[in-house]
Amino acid sequence: MDTFGIWERYASDVEQEFRRAGFPDASYSVARGEGPRGSCTASWTWDVATALVNAHEWPSGLTLTWSSLGGWTYRVLDKHGQENTLVLPVPPLAAPSAVSAVLPALMDGRRGLLPSSQELWEHAGIVESSATSSLRFGDDKYDEAFQAAEEEAEAFLRWQQGPGGADVAEVSAVQEGGSSAAPQEGGK
Repeated sequence: MDTFGIWERYASDVEQEFRRAGFPDASYSVARGEGPRGSCTASWTWDVATALVNAHEWPSGLTLTWSSLGGWTYRVLDKHGQENTLVLPVPPLAAPSAVSAVLPALMDGRRGLLPSSQELWEHAGIVESSATSSLRFGDDKYDEAFQAAEEEAEAFLRWQQGPGGADVAEVSAVQEGGSSAAPQEGGK
């Protein structure tokens, strides 16, 4: 199962949150990763000239990266000029608001004071469940047999609703002279 579209949606939700929260000046990119099953990498780069970026702490600007395989990271130069990647204190599928809450302290260079959060994106549970199923059952989860079973289940649910959307059990009770929860004409 190719999950790139799901990951791309997550990155887009984060981008929208950054704009809403007042961090719109980033150079934003999303790319299909080289990893398995449509992995994704998204990057946000704020130039050193961006008003909110502390030029002393971030002389080359600030780059925040999210990977569907590794979560949230940012890059920092050490005292020897070597680039190091550090992890943000949020889960891999953090709520976009949780990621944007880290930005003020990060942009100001207060790396030791980043607010941590365990808040998840609203669709994180579904995405993780889908990814787990994909790994467990392989990419052929949606083969012809699975599709046939899904169609059979949908047909059963339509049958259960009966004509006009009424529940079959209610219709049967009324037809057999029983009562229905629905009010009848004439107040009887």
